Amino acid sequence: MDDNKNSDNIMNIGILDIGNECNQNCRQCFYNQNITIKKELADELNIVNKIRENNEICKGANITIYPKEITTTPDLIKKMGENNQEYVLTNGKDIKKNPDILKTFKENNIHKIRITLFPNKEEQLFWNRNTLSEYNDIKEWIKMSILEDIETEISTIITPQNMWYLKNFYEELYDMKVSRWRLLNFIPTGNGKNMDMKYIMDNKHLHKLLNITNWLKSWKWPYISYGLWFGPNFYWKSIYNFITQQKIKDWMIAKYPCPTINNSFLWILVKNKEIYRCFKLISNQEAKIWEIGDNGKIILHKNLKFEDKTLKDKLRWMCSRESCDFQDLCLWWCRSNAYILAKIRGEKNPEYAGQEMCITNLIQNQRKWW
Repeated sequence: MDDNKNSDNIMNIGILDIGNECNQNCRQCFYNQNITIKKELADELNIVNKIRENNEICKGANITIYPKEITTTPDLIKKMGENNQEYVLTNGKDIKKNPDILKTFKENNIHKIRITLFPNKEEQLFWNRNTLSEYNDIKEWIKMSILEDIETEISTIITPQNMWYLKNFYEELYDMKVSRWRLLNFIPTGNGKNMDMKYIMDNKHLHKLLNITNWLKSWKWPYISYGLWFGPNFYWKSIYNFITQQKIKDWMIAKYPCPTINNSFLWILVKNKEIYRCFKLISNQEAKIWEIGDNGKIILHKNLKFEDKTLKDKLRWMCSRESCDFQDLCLWWCRSNAYILAKIRGEKNPEYAGQEMCITNLIQNQRKWW
């Protein structure tokens, strides 16, 4: 590895594009690279082993495997179990055809599943291109996994158009005994880069969303999570505990909420041996920062200025030092969200654009009127 200070902070490595192709083509998917290189799974796993063995800085890193769709490459389940992964991601489209896969998950100590589901059949058809029959099958499979004592987390892309369906959907998730509901905002990248900007959330829409979800939270269950997608709520105690006490999440270890800062997280596309700074940006060639040599060595490709000191000086708008009381802890939460939208608008230096929305910023503005 080239001698560069940005390579000294690697704490997490995500292995992408491993195993077979996905079984569907979701409208919003960031993962749309057309990779024609064909490799056997054994060869791909050999590359992963070489990366770990031939890069001293990576030997202590947390390595996580993310196949495009686990049901198309079930042979990876054992390897993921050996890697101490506790969860898998799946679109659920074909999993009901193979109910034994739930048993395989449990045998390999995988006790959590994350799956995307939308509030109704129209939304599911529009975003994930699932038929009504497939939509119903996915919901039946979710019920099966819960009966097998596998924790099931639902992810839903929230847009200004579908917020009004969330109350009934939450009631359905409650009846299904879903444990956690993760809200995501639509990011126009990959397959979604040419979609109408009407699906983009801003602070005005976020305000409406908070009004809806704050009422739903009185139910206590399922737990509603905003993840990295809408900005942090620094008035919420657990967020502060995570940032200031460095509580370890199940998928990353990082000083800042966005693990691309200081290059603490690398995302490796195994088939073409490219490395990107964020999984949301793998359809953006400018986000390619490193590459893998034939012997598994990480080779510096591009030295990007994503150190925390640089960001603190250059962040704009609500994320600037002058505008945000929490900048030292946050550094704009998820930088890829702001970067993609600033790039679409044609702004100079989109790497340093501020966020479109932020829960903390919204609460601060509301308090001015209290």
